[in-house]
Amino acid sequence: DAVLVPDHAENYVRVCDAYGSGFFYIPGTETCMKLSGYVRTTIQGGTNAYSGVPYGSWQFSNRFALKIETASETELGPLKVQTEIHFNYKEHKNDEEYSYITLGGFLVGYAPTAFTNYIDLGNVVMDDVVSQGAFSQTGQISYTYTNPNGFTGVIALEQGSGDYVIDGYVPFVVGSAQYSQDWGSVATSVAYDSVIEGWAGQLNAIINVTDKFSVWVVGGYTNKETSNQAYGSWGGNWAVWGGAAYQFVETTS
Repeated sequence: DAVLVPDHAENYVRVCDAYGSGFFYIPGTETCMKLSGYVRTTIQGGTNAYSGVPYGSWQFSNRFALKIETASETELGPLKVQTEIHFNYKEHKNDEEYSYITLGGFLVGYAPTAFTNYIDLGNVVMDDVVSQGAFSQTGQISYTYTNPNGFTGVIALEQGSGDYVIDGYVPFVVGSAQYSQDWGSVATSVAYDSVIEGWAGQLNAIINVTDKFSVWVVGGYTNKETSNQAYGSWGGNWAVWGGAAYQFVETTS
């Protein structure tokens, strides 16, 4: 019997391991892509932790998060684009969690504020009961320096988001740093609010007591007592909060 040999290579998906696990080459290009996400269901009862008002019944909410990442090499270094979209059942809306471009340490777009990005709250779902700021994501231009020994530093010019944004051409200025090792991490952040001409700062530590059990604490200070500010909106000059986490299995903690 005759064997037919195609005169061209078959198209197939190639694994791209240059940017971490889960990436693949988009067929016909040298651009790598990764698709990921999660589904979360929350059931709440008792009293609303934010307003103090009793729920009166069980509250259900669901979220589907889709994360899309692309990366390719350029003469200036890796060019990356990341987008995460949330589909929320309770709020009946779809909202863009973040979408930004990075190149050679620079970031431009809508991304998590540098004031809280490296403050580790132990992967708590409702980690904003103590408010750290008026927004969690913001339009920004930033630069991140990463050292192989575990040190990361960021300087950012931010716009704000929602009801709290800059009121002119002077941006919010934020600086943050983190040092991370196997035993845990320490991090700090400082921000200047150009609207109220005030500043706020945080100091954070997380200790891995064992490979499954960890504890964390955050201390914050702002020179303005008002809660109506971009950063440090915990309602007073000082705030301290902490917690612990235990990982039962790889996917549950």
